[in-house]
Amino acid sequence: MWDAAKGPGKLQKEGEWNQVLVKIQGQLIWTWINGQIALDAAPLPTRSARGGIGFQRHGTPKYRDKVIEIKDVAIREL
Repeated sequence: MWDAAKGPGKLQKEGEWNQVLVKIQGQLIWTWINGQIALDAAPLPTRSARGGIGFQRHGTPKYRDKVIEIKDVAIREL
């Protein structure tokens, strides 16, 4: 989802905390990065109907030395 969530330009700030808000309704996704809309009702690729949520760091050499920290996660049903 991250590639889709980034949207146009560089809304995320490297080396700083970034706020990511994601809304998924049916097969559509909205994302905001640091308060700016990145995706506005974009169609989702095929996803599981079970609603699994996960976080991952890419394992490619480009991201090998990157640290990902996640805080203040809230999930709610709409």
